[in-house]
Amino acid sequence: MSIYKYFSFFSFDVALGVTIQHMLISQMLEEKVDIVSLYCLFCTVLWIYSCDHIIDVIGKKFRISEKYIFYQKHFSVLLFFSGSSLLMTVIGIWFLPLEIIYRGIFLSAFILCYFLITQYKRDTFRTIYKEHWIALGYVLGIFLPVYNLFDLLSLEVTYLFIHCYILAFLSILLFSLIDYQNDVKDSQVSMATLLGYSKTLRQFYFFLVFIVLCDVLGGLLFSWHWWVLCFGTNTVIFLIYHYRIPLARTLLYRYCIEANLFAFPIVYLYAMQ
Repeated sequence: MSIYKYFSFFSFDVALGVTIQHMLISQMLEEKVDIVSLYCLFCTVLWIYSCDHIIDVIGKKFRISEKYIFYQKHFSVLLFFSGSSLLMTVIGIWFLPLEIIYRGIFLSAFILCYFLITQYKRDTFRTIYKEHWIALGYVLGIFLPVYNLFDLLSLEVTYLFIHCYILAFLSILLFSLIDYQNDVKDSQVSMATLLGYSKTLRQFYFFLVFIVLCDVLGGLLFSWHWWVLCFGTNTVIFLIYHYRIPLARTLLYRYCIEANLFAFPIVYLYAMQ
């Protein structure tokens, strides 16, 4: 198994994406990047995703995907990793400002609601698709150390919040579309399995066009460098879906989607130094 598979299976790529996106947002809004906040954000994402994997594995006798077969085979390792991530998060919290801790409590309550609803009230909230919940939690985590909800009245912050939300939503929606057949076989709940493949695909194209139009505004608010960044990320999303059939034969599509969230921001941050 390649190193990147382990990197992906334990959600290091997602955690890296969140921290890099936070650094990008901080620079765009001319805010200071706090190392402790980055550390806590990274560890918290690892812990949340490991908990999600644990919940998925418990009670599931068979999963068709290689990823969940790995989790079942190495369940004790997954438990240890989750506990270690939680411990590292708790250690970092002691060094955070109280204001960020209060925001973190709010976000924790949101994530707890997500877990409870998706696990115990799935039939009641079938129309509240998990893709929206995950994307919103992702973006709230990115903005957590920088701004509170009242600061979203600013045009720049509002735009960046919407941009990051739609980008995360499109990325998750890609998983839902590409994994559709496996999710049906595994009786997994996703937007594609609930709404139907065709309707989900129409939403994918709608939000892809919407984010492109929003990014035109972003270029006017910031600089042409931002246009280049957005063009790159949006193009990769479109190409992944266009070549989804050959990519789906391996885990390459998953790596491309997850890497897309941090690769272009890294290049942008380096170019703006």
